[in-house]
Amino acid sequence: MPKAIRALEELLVQAQERADRPMEVIARSRLAECWLLRRDEQAAAEALSRAEEILDRAHTGSFSQYRRVQARMAVFTLSGEALRDELTEYVRWADGVCAYPAFIDGCQLLADHSDAEQRIYWLERALEVGQQSKTESELGRICTALADALDTAGRSEEALEVYEMALGWHRLKGSMRDQVGACWAIGSVGVRLEDWPLARIRLEEGIRLAGNNSSLQDLVALSLAELAKVNEASGDVIEARRLVLRAVRLAREEDLMSSWPKYWMALTKYAGHLDLDV
Repeated sequence: MPKAIRALEELLVQAQERADRPMEVIARSRLAECWLLRRDEQAAAEALSRAEEILDRAHTGSFSQYRRVQARMAVFTLSGEALRDELTEYVRWADGVCAYPAFIDGCQLLADHSDAEQRIYWLERALEVGQQSKTESELGRICTALADALDTAGRSEEALEVYEMALGWHRLKGSMRDQVGACWAIGSVGVRLEDWPLARIRLEEGIRLAGNNSSLQDLVALSLAELAKVNEASGDVIEARRLVLRAVRLAREEDLMSSWPKYWMALTKYAGHLDLDV
C-alpha cells in the first residue's frame, strides 16, 4: 500500500503542476480509497474533502471516481437505512448519466448491505446493466455473487444456471482460482440436486485445472469431497473412500479446519459416513 500511495502522490503533484483539476480529483479520490483500505478514516476524509473543493460535477470521469470513493466512505461511516439511502443515490446518479461501471459498482455495494431478497434484486440489476453495457470485467464476479445469493435463498436450480454463467465469464476474464472455484460451486450444487453427470464433469474439470498449483489445493480438497459423493451415488464406494482420504490429507495440509471450518466439519462427517477413521 505505501508504494501505491507514493505513486498517487506523484500523480497528484503532476496534476497540480499542469493545473489538471479532473486528474487532481482522481488522484485525491484514489488516495482517499487507499487510506480507507488502511482503516485511516481521518486521512481518507481529508483527501476526499480536498477533492470535493475542486470538483467539477460536469466532468463525468473524475466525478465518478470521487463518487465511488464517497460511497465507500459511507460504508465506513453509516449504517442501516442511512447507508442504503446514500448508496441508492449513488446508483441513481450513475444511472442518470449512463456511468455504467459506477452503476454496477453501486448495485454491488447495495447488494452487500441489503437483506436476502434485495441482495438478489441489486445483483440482477448489476448483471443486466453489465451485459447491456458489455462491462465484461465484472460479470464473472457478479454472477458468482448472484448464484450464491440464489442458492442461499433456496433457489438452487436458478443458482446452478448462474454459476454456469459465472464459469463462462471466468474462462474469459477471470483468474484460475475463479475458474476452479466456479467448477467446485457448480459441482457442489449439482450434487445437492443429484445432477450427477454435470457434477462429475465440473468437479473433474476443476481438479484438472488446479493441477499441482499450491494456491488452489484448498479448492481441490473441497472438490474431491464432492466428487466422492458422485462416485458413491454411482455405486463405487471404494473410489469414494479413496477420494475422501485424499481430500482429508489435502485439507489438513491446507488447514481447512481454520480457513473453511464449515466444510472441514462436513468432510469429516462424510468420512464417518463412509466408515473412515480420519
